[in-house]
Amino acid sequence: MNEFEARFQANAQQAEYWNTKSGPKWVKHDESMNTRFIPLTEELLKRARPQRNEHVLDIGCGGGSTTKRIAEEVGAGGEVLGIDISEPLLDLARSRCGDLTQVSFENADAQVHLLPPQSFDLVFSRFGVMFFGDPYAAFLNLGKSLTPGGRLHFVCWAPIERNAWFTTPLEVVAHHLGEADPTPPRAPGPHAFSEPEYVVDFLTQGGFHEIEISTVETSINSPDSPEQHATMYLGIGAAARLVLDKSPDAATLQKIIEDLIAEMKLHQTKDGISLGATVNYVSARI
Repeated sequence: MNEFEARFQANAQQAEYWNTKSGPKWVKHDESMNTRFIPLTEELLKRARPQRNEHVLDIGCGGGSTTKRIAEEVGAGGEVLGIDISEPLLDLARSRCGDLTQVSFENADAQVHLLPPQSFDLVFSRFGVMFFGDPYAAFLNLGKSLTPGGRLHFVCWAPIERNAWFTTPLEVVAHHLGEADPTPPRAPGPHAFSEPEYVVDFLTQGGFHEIEISTVETSINSPDSPEQHATMYLGIGAAARLVLDKSPDAATLQKIIEDLIAEMKLHQTKDGISLGATVNYVSARI
């Protein structure tokens, strides 16, 4: 049994991936990813409405940018606990929020972590909840941590075929390496919660009600250069995982990079490089 199996028995595979492979790479791209996600973050905050002095749980808080924004909303009289399975990302989060006394972080799996009962007014997550090994158990656990009438708000990805932000670089890589091995549609990963009826089912089983899901078509925009986009796509995300799985030789990898750069140039606009995306905003009460 390795350390991740010992510490994160319910989600050991994800823990190992986010601590040894994806997490350190996300740290490198954290700032540019936050820039891409600013409109989504602000929309989620608008829907969640964190209030002064509230206690908030930020699930899958990553490098802490969302935690910091929530802390600004709840003020010094509130509390924000950020939980993430990736220690490298939490190191970044602690450095980002080190001067905020209302903020704390825990390296834990929120699916099974012993949270104080009826302690949070709001459970919040920006793309951090789709990696649970057992969503039914996870949201039952999270629901118990909410005060009566407490709110749940998260944003997750719609099906991958509705997200050019994923499919465009993935198609470039697959052209050279072949298609990725198929995975079960509800397996932990970015699109695990893309079926609204599935989300409604596990939230209902977890004791939530007033469940609402809003599907929104948008775009992911970034001022980064085509070269920076190619580097990012080979570091994190579905295209990066395919490269990791297939281990191409240096010549093939160089050709992939060149083709990614060329593809990104096709998507340049006055706002930078722009690719379509579709997300689901989910809200519920306990």
